[in-house]
Amino acid sequence: MKSTFLLLNNIEWSLSILGESAILLTLPTLLPHKLDKIHSTVFLLERANIPTITEVVPAYESLAIFFDVFQTNLPQLLKQLQEIPPQTQQINTNKIIHKIPIAYDLGLDWEFVERATNLSKTEIIQRHLAPTYQVAMMGFIPGFVYLSCLDSTLSCPRKENPRTKLPKGSVGIGGNQTGIYSLSSPGGWQIIGQTPHSFFKENATPPNILNVGDSVKFYKLEERMTSDK
Repeated sequence: MKSTFLLLNNIEWSLSILGESAILLTLPTLLPHKLDKIHSTVFLLERANIPTITEVVPAYESLAIFFDVFQTNLPQLLKQLQEIPPQTQQINTNKIIHKIPIAYDLGLDWEFVERATNLSKTEIIQRHLAPTYQVAMMGFIPGFVYLSCLDSTLSCPRKENPRTKLPKGSVGIGGNQTGIYSLSSPGGWQIIGQTPHSFFKENATPPNILNVGDSVKFYKLEERMTSDK
């Protein structure tokens, strides 16, 4: 996979070719505020509205750009990207604030999380509720939500042996992130609760309810909900 560089949004990205219809742009290693740079570039691309770009997929330090090979080719795409004017003022990436309830009583891994953090369940819940999180990226399954801004004292390793099935709506901690399983699936994060809300609707356009750049504020669901197995 050959790498070169592309100037976009006043950033010199490392550019790698991903097959015939996608490129990967990676931020410089020492660049600060990487997530903000990723999100502002995504919004810049959305505003540019290049019709041959079929999808832009952001991650923590990179973004992938997919394009229609029947309507353009790589040199033409790169030329169009380089011609996009850079962002001249700061973009407010926190587009929407979602208030999401969590039933912490449905957490599956409280014993491990308390031991790993050396904190009580009450303290963990308080610290988990405190931040306003930002949707950093989506994956590894449809609708899975990766949230940044987790309190560093709540960081926990992923499970050595992932579960084969988790209920949809499971809220977990994996490393220094918290996230939501929008669908029932296998999973290796430490589960501290569940939300009754669904964030992926396969027949909707777009199917994701939460999107990159949105903000999330959790609140405690006092009445115990029924776990959806």
